[in-house]
Amino acid sequence: MTFALKEKENVYTVSSLSFALKKCVEERFFRVKIQGEISGFKKHSSGHSYFALKDADALIDAVMWRGTAVAFAPSDGLSVYATGRITTYPGRSKYQIVVDGLELFGKGDLFNLFLERRKKFEELGYFKQKRLLPKYVQRIGVITSPTGAVIQDILHRIQDRYPCEVLLWPANVQGATSAQELSAAVKGMNALPQYMRPDVIIIARGGGSFEDLWSFNDEGLIDALYQSAIPTVSAVGHETDFTLCDYVCDMRAPTPTGAAEIVTPHRFELKQRLQNFHTILDNYMGRVLQIAKLKLEHFNRGLDRPKFAVEAYMIKLDDLTERLNRVMTNTVLNKQRLIPLLSSQTTLNALTSLEQRLKHFSQNLAYTMNSQIKDYGTSLDQISSRLQQADYHQTLKRGFCLIKADKHLVSSVSDVQSLASDKQLQLEFFDGSVDVKIEVV
Repeated sequence: MTFALKEKENVYTVSSLSFALKKCVEERFFRVKIQGEISGFKKHSSGHSYFALKDADALIDAVMWRGTAVAFAPSDGLSVYATGRITTYPGRSKYQIVVDGLELFGKGDLFNLFLERRKKFEELGYFKQKRLLPKYVQRIGVITSPTGAVIQDILHRIQDRYPCEVLLWPANVQGATSAQELSAAVKGMNALPQYMRPDVIIIARGGGSFEDLWSFNDEGLIDALYQSAIPTVSAVGHETDFTLCDYVCDMRAPTPTGAAEIVTPHRFELKQRLQNFHTILDNYMGRVLQIAKLKLEHFNRGLDRPKFAVEAYMIKLDDLTERLNRVMTNTVLNKQRLIPLLSSQTTLNALTSLEQRLKHFSQNLAYTMNSQIKDYGTSLDQISSRLQQADYHQTLKRGFCLIKADKHLVSSVSDVQSLASDKQLQLEFFDGSVDVKIEVV
């Protein structure tokens, strides 16, 4: 009887034992960190993730609730550190770890994942799209931590080289939420109104380990940079550090300071280029004005005044007209002298024939004279029209003027500078001239 009572005191129900074990496990393993390989990863439609962690000799089930921040996409075969609490599931007599933190273990697996993603995006053509950066930016967008030295280095270099507006979009550059924040920053800058949108985006952070820079290999961030309508510059880590951002951005800078130099010209170089352009333009305009001056002088030597040439042709035309009239008159007079000598009928017939010939000759002579006079008149009109077009007075009527000093033509600033300070200039317009005084050259 005593044995039976003792056995009865130690009897558990299934539920009581299951919950007792649950309490014991949760109190003993309240917070643990497990190293293992992900196996059977599955993301439920609810957003929760279910998988197992295993090593060579054992396996433990794991669950990761929706909303748990992870810096990478979990997948089978990855070696990870899983942080969480151990609990049991009485309904199935199973124990599992509820994961609230997941980190990749070792550079080997991490680097292999990097290579896989690089190959994936390279096959998708994400690394082929390269755009030219704007030469003269007005606003630069910077995505980085607002408290680090990176933003200060960028601001100082921009201020030294090419002061312009800088738009900082704060984002964590390391940690569980950094990848999502960086991706949101790229999308946010592209969504800004046109008057606020930067001309180029610099995504930057200082140096660090391969694991520290892992957020810049995030698939969501790479896609956001590829879809960006604004040219992008990657300035992540040191010159020897490489991330997928370096491949997808339009330009890679070795350092954040180098990124500031890439997107901005140097103001002293711009000033020198402007001075060179100014010199070239001055020399070119000087040659053009000198050639124009020589042409004008040559034209003035060859044509004293247009009206003098017209008058010469008018005199020649009057002379030809007078000569034709004189020849015609003499011919008629000579024929009239023969009339008294003709008395017989034969003479009368000859006279009639002579009169007809004289009439015909007079008609031909008049036609020839009129034709020549018309030709000379046409030539004279053409010459007069060309001379009028070449007359510089016609140019003056279009709003130009001649500048003279002591009746000498002034064609350049150097001619003005060579004059005495009390000298005046004469401006000749088409309807008169005025005197002006030089005040400033």
